[in-house]
Amino acid sequence: MLILQRQNLLGMVLFLISILLLFCIFYFLDSSFWSDEFFTFHYILDLPFNEMMHNIYIDVHPPLYYFMLLSVFSVLTFFNWGFSEVIVGKIFSIVPLVLLLIFSLIILRKRFGWLFSGIFSMAIISAPRIMHFSTEIRSYSWGILFLTLTFYSAYEIIEQPSKIKNYIFLSLFALLSSYTHYGTIFMVFSIYLLLFIFLLKNNLKHGEIYNLNLKNYIFSVFISLLGFMFWVPILLNQIKIGNADWAVFPTIDYLYGLFYSLFAATMQEYSIIIAILLFTSFIILTIYYSFKRGKNETNFLSTGLILFVIVILITLLISLIEPVWIVKSFYLMLGVFWLSYAFLLTKAYNNKKIFVPLLFILLLSSSINTMSYFAVENDNNIALNEMETFINSIDDNKSVVISFAADCDGSCLIYDIGSCLIKDNVYFIDFRFRFLQLNDSKNYRAGTIKYNVENATKSLSELVENSLENSKNVYIFSRKDFGDNISLNKYFVSIMSSLIRYYPILEESYLNSLFNENFKNDFILKKIKTIHESNEDAGLMKFNLGKEIHVYELI
Repeated sequence: MLILQRQNLLGMVLFLISILLLFCIFYFLDSSFWSDEFFTFHYILDLPFNEMMHNIYIDVHPPLYYFMLLSVFSVLTFFNWGFSEVIVGKIFSIVPLVLLLIFSLIILRKRFGWLFSGIFSMAIISAPRIMHFSTEIRSYSWGILFLTLTFYSAYEIIEQPSKIKNYIFLSLFALLSSYTHYGTIFMVFSIYLLLFIFLLKNNLKHGEIYNLNLKNYIFSVFISLLGFMFWVPILLNQIKIGNADWAVFPTIDYLYGLFYSLFAATMQEYSIIIAILLFTSFIILTIYYSFKRGKNETNFLSTGLILFVIVILITLLISLIEPVWIVKSFYLMLGVFWLSYAFLLTKAYNNKKIFVPLLFILLLSSSINTMSYFAVENDNNIALNEMETFINSIDDNKSVVISFAADCDGSCLIYDIGSCLIKDNVYFIDFRFRFLQLNDSKNYRAGTIKYNVENATKSLSELVENSLENSKNVYIFSRKDFGDNISLNKYFVSIMSSLIRYYPILEESYLNSLFNENFKNDFILKKIKTIHESNEDAGLMKFNLGKEIHVYELI
């Protein structure tokens, strides 16, 4: 009884901490967003319905998330409630975390106790990557929710194989997952595959009584396939168009990138070490459970690590035919991963030599991730305010602002933008070298890299020449510090060639000739301001405005 009380007390404390951290996520919300989130608004939700459907049709994502978020905006608009699209979009992405905490409190606590519920709640709120992706105005947090519930529904089938509602929930959440993010499809397939193995094993063990369960399983598979079949023609068209050109074949470097992206809070050495310890602890717990479980006991919730490996292997095999490796897609498995981890760690509670150090590693990792998140969001708020102050201080009619997405290895203002930059006088050359304005959705889709580079260079030269002829000030935002002065030619070549490892065509000689062909004169860029000093400990995070933003003026 005393042991159970201690378990419950520890679980309650962890759950209360997760609630506190959830409130902190709300507290640090800001209005900054990056290019993927900008796509959510400007190229999907802010368009007339027919144009929105066209962009969804040629996009590389299924439609459910867009429809859900659009429904929220429509309801708020119908009641004439004034709202910020960015803030509401971020809150909408936090909702899955709230629902997972409710799921943990009601379902997991009732079935497994407070300790299981507390560990899972703590992990799903504060483990590496969770906080950052739960505030991104994209479909990841909803994909995590639906995939986690798909996994848990499979567990319920194993525990109560005769209940039809469990198969219905499995099909429902599998479909919701697939219509939210394509990355979940491999994982849904893996869950169904593992569930079949479990059911077949039970069928062979128990005989005829389990035949009906296999029939229910087949029916669930049929419903899931039938439900997604309506979208398959559009999916095939999206594959044919091939806009997912960031998908790569997974090399050893990308496998390493996947590891630290999932388990490391920052790029600091101590964080990488803790990430290794965290993943190693999962392996230890899986092995420990395998030896300590009963002879006939194999709980489906213990298979998180196996599912993780299966999904990686499936992705590797498919990538031999067509590259489909996108590291961010694996974030969708984090709910499944931590649900399985919570189950295994709870099972190890009576062995304090294993439980205490592994819980400490989890709490240490969560602490580092939380501090990293707070540092990044604090820097974002400071930088965004300083950027808005500068933008508002210049005359829109007499000024032009230019930024390059290739700036500083792809981390430029197009990845870290606020509404202050959605203006007629702000221009970008994005990471595919398309010359565009954020308020012009027509230029979002463009041609080949060579076409984009040449077209962007021509458009840039015309903009610079016309601006100077009309006595306009030309400002260039740069992440990279080139000193007090640099020629536009050197800046252009340096920035555009920074992605040469991705696009071999961008040799310096080619870029120099391209510049000389399009620009009548070279110009000097003079640094006039550094908007924000970086927090070097902020680390790895994607929309980190905390790096220095240098403002150069063309003279």
